[in-house]
Amino acid sequence: MEEYRDNDVLELRLEQILSALGDPIRLRIIRKLLCEGEMPCRCLCDGIPKSSASHHFRVLRESGLTTARIVGTKRLVSVRVAAVESKFPGLLDILMSDDEMARSRGLEPPTLSSAS
Repeated sequence: MEEYRDNDVLELRLEQILSALGDPIRLRIIRKLLCEGEMPCRCLCDGIPKSSASHHFRVLRESGLTTARIVGTKRLVSVRVAAVESKFPGLLDILMSDDEMARSRGLEPPTLSSAS
């Protein structure tokens, strides 16, 4: 089974991260991971062919945004929040909509009636 070495924080490059996030599928994967935490690969690629999913996970991993660990037969993927935040503070918050950010923090998203 393959073992991957995560990029050192100093190796993270903004242009590589932004390029990885430029694809809507990869952005959706990152947003889902930020909201729900570590997940198996198969739960993140609904409707995506396996070969395409593998490509997207590789791009995210090589950019330094994600890490994967193997547990039994599952590959669990998570966002490298601490590494990305230490190098690019606030970047991950920008990626999530207000509703997603509220849910990830255990809050109810604002509604029109509560905004007044």
